Amino acid sequence: QYSRSLRGMGAAAMDSLRLDSVIRGHNIYKAIWTRFTGEILCVEQEARNTADCFAVAVVKDETVVGHVPREVSRLVWHFIEHGGTVTCEASLLWRNFASC
Repeated sequence: QYSRSLRGMGAAAMDSLRLDSVIRGHNIYKAIWTRFTGEILCVEQEARNTADCFAVAVVKDETVVGHVPREVSRLVWHFIEHGGTVTCEASLLWRNFASC
């Protein structure tokens, strides 16, 4: 799950946005991070990612523990770029997403 608030961007701005999704690549990072239900993680643009210029990392204690799925990363990247704060709430619920 990703939640964010965006304020001060004019009349068309959204107060909040909630996306139910997965943390992409969790299987790669599971050796360094065990998720806990309700845990709040930071979400940051990953400027040095050469494979995806709109990559958005899920971060705990300054360590990347996953990524926002590509299908929504561009949207989330732009929210951050325009001053928004994005957080990720970890959940143990598994949903079947074809691209994750």
